[in-house]
Formats: sequence, C-alpha cells, structure tokens
Amino acid sequence: MNLGWFYKKLSFLIALIFIVICAQSPINKMPSVYAAENQLVDYTNIANEPNSDNIKRVDIGNDVVLKGTFASHNMYFDINKWWDVQSIDTNLFLSINQIVDQEKNASITCLLNGVPFYSSKISYNPEMEDQNFKINIPKKLIKVGGNEFVIQAYCRVSDKPCDDDVNNANWMTLSSKSNILINFKEKGISDSIDQFPYPFFRVNENKVSNCIILVPDEYTDTDMTAALMLSTYFGGLSTSGDYRIDINKYSENVDKADKDIIYIGSYNNIPNEIRNVYDQKQNFDYKNAALIKKARSPFSKNDLRKSLIIISDDDNLKLKAVTALMNNSLISQIYSDTFKIDTNTKVEFNNESMKSNITFSDLGIGNIIIKGPFRRSSTISYSLPKNRALSNGSKISLFTKYSENLDFSKSLLTVFVNGTPIGSKKLDKTKANGDTVELNIPSNISKTNYIEINIVFDLELEDYYCEQRQMEMPWAVVNDISTLYLPTKEVSTYKFETYPSPYLVNNKFNNTALVVPDNLSLNEIRSLSYMFSYIGNGTSLSGGIFKVVRASKFNDQYKNMNLILYGTAQDNPIIKQINENLWFKYNTEYNKILSNEKLFLEDEYASNIATFQFDISPFNKQCSLLVLTSPSRNILTESLLYLSSAKLSPKLIGDSAIIDKFGNLRTFRFKKDISEPGYEKIRNLDIESKNFIIFFSLFMIFIITAISLYFIKNRKRK
Repeated sequence: MNLGWFYKKLSFLIALIFIVICAQSPINKMPSVYAAENQLVDYTNIANEPNSDNIKRVDIGNDVVLKGTFASHNMYFDINKWWDVQSIDTNLFLSINQIVDQEKNASITCLLNGVPFYSSKISYNPEMEDQNFKINIPKKLIKVGGNEFVIQAYCRVSDKPCDDDVNNANWMTLSSKSNILINFKEKGISDSIDQFPYPFFRVNENKVSNCIILVPDEYTDTDMTAALMLSTYFGGLSTSGDYRIDINKYSENVDKADKDIIYIGSYNNIPNEIRNVYDQKQNFDYKNAALIKKARSPFSKNDLRKSLIIISDDDNLKLKAVTALMNNSLISQIYSDTFKIDTNTKVEFNNESMKSNITFSDLGIGNIIIKGPFRRSSTISYSLPKNRALSNGSKISLFTKYSENLDFSKSLLTVFVNGTPIGSKKLDKTKANGDTVELNIPSNISKTNYIEINIVFDLELEDYYCEQRQMEMPWAVVNDISTLYLPTKEVSTYKFETYPSPYLVNNKFNNTALVVPDNLSLNEIRSLSYMFSYIGNGTSLSGGIFKVVRASKFNDQYKNMNLILYGTAQDNPIIKQINENLWFKYNTEYNKILSNEKLFLEDEYASNIATFQFDISPFNKQCSLLVLTSPSRNILTESLLYLSSAKLSPKLIGDSAIIDKFGNLRTFRFKKDISEPGYEKIRNLDIESKNFIIFFSLFMIFIITAISLYFIKNRKRK
C-alpha cells in the first residue's frame, strides 16, 4: 500500500472534520443595506424633564407576572452615604385578573429588608387598567448601602382553594412603571477633596447636572480635553443614559449662582472671582506642578455650593490632575482642600484584566433569600464594557440551599436572561443542603451590553395548594458565591451598534482624538459635552489617551489615532481632505450632500441634513474614523442628540446615518460584516466544547487509523 497516499487521505479527513466543526457556529450577518426611519417631530420632545434635585427614582424594570395563590418579587436599591433620607415612597402599579371582585380574597404585602410594613386588599377595577398604590416606607427600616424591597401577592379566584393554584386565570401583573422614590437632603459638605466626586456629581433624579464646568474664554485644546474627560467620567457615574453636564466659557452669560463650579485653566488667566477665593500657595511652581483647590463657590451665597479649581501651566500635568480625580483610591486619601500634582505623583490605575468569573458578592449582592411557597423571583443585572460582547461558553452557576419539605416532583428553579428562559432544574431532596445549578448563557442572548438575570423558584408543597393561608416553611437561598462566567471577545467592527468602541475600550480612552472647528459656539460645546457624557455611561473611566485638537492644528501626530471629526466642511477643513473617502460626499461647493448608490437626495433636502459616517481611517488603516458633519451648523448640533440620548442612540445602526432638520433618521450599512475565521470560532468556544472537539478528533483519527491498518493487514495476507 502507498503510505504517502494514505497519509494524504488521513490529513484530508482531519481537515474536513475541522471545517465541519467550525461551521456549526454560524455568524449572524446583517443585510448589506439596511435603512430605517425614525419620525421625530422636533427635538423639544426629548428635552430634559425638570425633576427635583433631592429625588432619586429606582425603576422596577420589566413587567413582573405574579401567578398562583402566593407569589413574590424582590428588587434592590442603594442609599448613598451622602444622603439624609427624608422619606421613601414606593409607587406600585398593579393589574389583576377580572375574576377577582371585592368579594374575593386578594391582597398585597410589602417588606423592606425582611420586615413587613404595608398590606392592602386588591380587586379588579374595570375603570383602571393599572391600580396605583403609593406607600410610604418607614425610615427606620432603611440602611446605608443595599436594601431589599419585596412585594408579596396573595390571590384567590374561587371558593375552592384546591383549584386556585392550577388556575391560569389566577394572576396579578406588577407594571414596569412601578418605582421607588427616595426623597433626601444633602449631608454636610466640607472643603475636603476626599469627598470628590461629591458634591460636583450628586446622585439624584435630575438628568441635568447641578454642576457646570468652566474653561477660559481663550481656552486651550488641553483645557477642552480636560473638561470633556470630566464630562465622560461623570456620565459613567450616572445611572441615567441622559445625564447632562454643561461646559461653558467663563464669560458666557449662564446661571452660576445655584451651581457647583469646576474651573480648568492656567495660572496667568485665573478670573478675578476665582482668584478671590483661591488661596495662592507661596512660591508654587505652576509650570512644573498642578494644583487642585476646593472652596466655596464665589457665585453663590449658599455655603453648600462649592468650586473645584484645577490650575497648571503644564498641559500634561493639567490632564494628570483630572486623571487623579478619577482615581477614587487616591482621592479618598486627600483630607485637605488642596492637592499638588507633579511628575512624581502616581495617579495611574491598576490595569486589572477583564474578569470572566464574577461572583454575586462582586456585584454587591449578598445571599438572596426566598421565602414562601409557589413562584418567587429575584432579579440581578450586569453590564459588559461597551467594546466587548459575550463569546461562546458563558454560563451561570448558582449555589443554593432549600427546605426539605417541598414537593420535589413539582419544585424547580428557572433562570431567565433578558426575559428569555435559558434553563430549569428540578430541586432534589438529597441536595437540599447544598445544590449547584449550572446553565449555559447563549452568546446572542443580548443585543446590548446589558444583561438582566431573573432567578425564579417554584417552591411547591404537597397538597399545599389547598391551604388558604401562607406559611414561611418553604424557603430557598442563593449563596453570594454564585458565579457568572462571562467570557468576552473584543468588538473590532466599526458600526454604531458597538459605539463608543473603539474610542473607549476597557474603561479607557483608546488613543482617541476629537478634531473640532477652531471656534465652537456655546451650543456646540454643550452638545459635545452631552455626547461625551453619554459615551461614559455604563463605564468607569480610568484615563487613557484622549486629545481635543482644533482643525488648524491637526498634523501628522494625530493621523495615527482613532479620529472623530466634527463640524461643517467649511469650519473643519480636515473633512474636505477626506471627502472622497466618505460614503456620503459633499459637492464641490461643500453646501450639500451628494446622492449615492443607496439613496437619492433632492437638492433642498441635501442641504439640510447631517451625516454620521463610521469607517476605517484613511490616514491609518489600523485606526477608525467617525465623521459628524452637515452643511448646516445648527442641524449638526441638534443631530448630536442621537449620540447623547438613551432613547435615540440605540436607533443608530450600521455604519452611516442621515438625520434631517426634523429629526428623521435613516441608517445604512455600506460594509458587510467580516465573517469570523474558523480558528477564532474554536478559540471562543467554552472548555467543554474544546474538549469535545479534541476527543472527537482523536476518536475519528483512531477509527480511521484502525480501519486503514485492518485493510493493510488483509492486503498483505492476500
């Protein structure tokens, strides 16, 4: 037998097996062309709602269905250490099945941290789709840090108790409109820097910040860079995707009297109002150091309003001072009203790698305790960095205990991720004192970086459905060592679904440069500030490389950075330079956008639109380019709402968008997604899958070799 021929065939079979295995993990592809429209009458519809400065709202999230005779749902909220809580009210919106009239027996009970504080009967009201219960929570039950709120529901729909728990008509729904309102006053504010970011960032329900950032009238690129870095940092601290903080030139006619102030500048151009409260240090060398100073605001008669002044004549040290403010472990040690930053000050963050194993304890969640029979649930959430997506092999491991008096033929645990059930497991009496539930999480379970996990126990007792009273015999505990295993892969495509990647990666600016017109208006500066606040949402900004540069100062050093170009072609000549690389190009006069193979543009319309275009940088193929431009300065400024609003930003998909003067949106995909190579699919598999592939491949090699040797042996005999 020709052994060379045999080994060639064997190699071919092994390669074929590898290709088949790789093909089992298909890549979801978007159509090459995708257009969508969003009708928005005008931008005032998205204006910030004025809310009280001393209110924080905690929403319940999705609708929760409470089925059966006894049901409950848990939710969690935090009390900030800087709050002097005045009152807490829970605002419940409940709908109930039409069978429950006033003669039927149905009620709700509310508990905080395990203590009941309110009960009420409930019945169907044909005039109200959702019944509203406004309930005050006793302050004595509240604690600083995490608090657990529980709503328990009891419902009977018939006079035959044994029928109620198997009756599908026995339900209540807790609406997603339900929330908890925390009313509080600010605690005492000192001039000590260790309190930062308080009071310049206050956790409340007002989406418009109580703070404004001021830069000199003749601000430098570094001043604007530092201001936008702080805007991004504050956006990351906010739980609202619509957080707004204004950046203003110092002399702009804006209200400063009822605001906290952050001023960024150089020593030689300190305004008189700032200088009056700025205790100058003798012989302080502003050319070789930066000084952070906290004091009472010079614009307010209210002692609770503070100013934070960042001064240096050295650009690098000025940015270093801003980075220091983001480092809580460093700032929490500064019990003075001044802090000197020089070349010897270590402000860098520890570069911790992205954890794949996250325990509930890491998320600030203790043991989850479930009490009572029938369906009980608890919800937790987690956000991935925006530049990463789930890869194959994600799973949740729950370490549980539960009571031994359950009907184990019916009791089970079910886990939902983003509303989709990923698996269930029957409870086992032999494992009641220590059970483990491990379920795989599909990598395509979430279209965003947000993951919501709902843990649902069905705790059934034998013949208990005939009982008309609730007992706390059945219980379950999910231990805080329970783990989310979330291996991730970096998102490397340039499209709006993964924005702000690649400009923000792993909570750091990723070699990013914002190129702007030489003279920005007040509205443009504010809009860019809102845009960067939104970029920071859901992150913990820890520095990185970020620069703002005027178009007239753009040079070769910036061509090797991930670029964001902002402005009209007339105001930002760099856009003229790369016009031929755009999906939607300007005409030769740069006063309208030209039609292309995707869309015909009428002349009047083409002069009154803004375009967002995402692509590889023409200056460096390893970098990205995002162009935000329009023939109209005002339309461009207004269009940035699509990059600064939690409501509008998700509507941006693909790699290009057009927004007209009325706010109507069209999105396009000019480049197809690149299919993931086979070796990448293999690399992203979980350990079990990789082991299976290795075992299966070895097994096939053994079978093929054995068969081949058998034929060789028989041929020799012949």
